Amino acid sequence: MLTLAGTVAVVLLVLPVLVAAVLSLDGLRHVAARLGAIGADRPLTLVVSRRRTVGTDAVRISLVSEWRPVLPGLRAGQHLVFDLPVEGRVVRRAYSLSRHDRWASSYEVTVKREAGGAGSGFLVDRALEGCRLTVSRARGTFLDADPARPVVLVAAGVGITPFRAMLMARRRRPRAGRTVLWFTARERVNLYFHDEFVALEQAAGWFRYRPVLTGEAPAGWAGGRERLTAAAILRELPEGADVLFCTGKAMESALIDGLVEAGLPRDRIRHEQFAAATEEAEVGGELTVVTAAGPRRLVPGRATSLLDVLDRAACAPPYECRVGDCGHCRVEITAGTVLDLDGGGPVRGRVLACRVRPDGDATVIV
Repeated sequence: MLTLAGTVAVVLLVLPVLVAAVLSLDGLRHVAARLGAIGADRPLTLVVSRRRTVGTDAVRISLVSEWRPVLPGLRAGQHLVFDLPVEGRVVRRAYSLSRHDRWASSYEVTVKREAGGAGSGFLVDRALEGCRLTVSRARGTFLDADPARPVVLVAAGVGITPFRAMLMARRRRPRAGRTVLWFTARERVNLYFHDEFVALEQAAGWFRYRPVLTGEAPAGWAGGRERLTAAAILRELPEGADVLFCTGKAMESALIDGLVEAGLPRDRIRHEQFAAATEEAEVGGELTVVTAAGPRRLVPGRATSLLDVLDRAACAPPYECRVGDCGHCRVEITAGTVLDLDGGGPVRGRVLACRVRPDGDATVIV
């Protein structure tokens, strides 16, 4: 039988071993977490396995790995960030995943050609079958947080892509919440996946599909024939539903203002956007751009935004959305001013490069 002194001796012998074991486990957990974080940030090299034309101006692109039978996981509503080789520079663009599978052997994006769009133009014209592309792992927080809850989805044109993925995920659930999809386009041919949504409405009691055409409608068209309004959305708003938008900025702002004025809480409204400002303007003056590599002088010429100027000069900060949502493209204006594209007039200091336009001589720290 151990004496008190013997017991103390044993404890003193065992305690360092236990402490070392705990520290070793914590160290292993830390290493595993770091490796996981590194892996999550590492881009993927994927191959275009299939291309299909959608409507008059879009293409569905399927991407597979040459060696992974199953790709890293994704959640419905997330997007991929593409690093595209365009005219000797890398153009970074984000595109929502338009398909959702439990175990993804491929990713799918649906890309519409945008006027003057370097990224969309490359994918529509040059990303042929067999083309290798560098993309991020799935990312983003524009998610269907609880598929058992009611939701209203409002899409315009190619903004339907994240909602198609969400609907695919909802359909696999034994009890999906009531779902209303408002989908607007100018022409019937550009209501992408229209027949798929019609079939889903016929098969699923929880789903209502409300297509709207703002241009000429074909004979026998039974959907909406005028611009979508907040009043229309409110008429079919399920009790307690969130409203998710993926539309152009002007349409989104008008509809959200109408919903909020009618009493819908702002915290029940969410949105996703990737389209950049498209209205170019002639910009005078000269920019001094300070980067880690040193200062550069740029003459902007015609530009949609400061980010557009920096991107063309291959000195842009990291970015994803180009509409002010991701918050990544922040730069500092230390001399001169730039024009706030959201109507705020000349600004200086810390700004989002995608939401301002050069307006004469200025110094920009990237």
